Amino acid sequence: MNIHYIAFNKEISKTEAIEQAVAFAKEASQKLPNQVGVLHIYAEGIIEAKESGLMISQEELQEANHIINR
Repeated sequence: MNIHYIAFNKEISKTEAIEQAVAFAKEASQKLPNQVGVLHIYAEGIIEAKESGLMISQEELQEANHIINR
């Protein structure tokens, strides 16, 4: 997930870039639920958001865990 690219091109903060990247990845994972790479990027985004101090629900963390351990 290249949040720095999103932030640079859209001139938004890192926090906004992470939020946007996770939203894009979630949408992609819903449209392509059998694509392991897409799911991995979504899980990575959730984890990166949590590590960056963003509010991530327990449900999202469990979803990321499920994707990773699939």
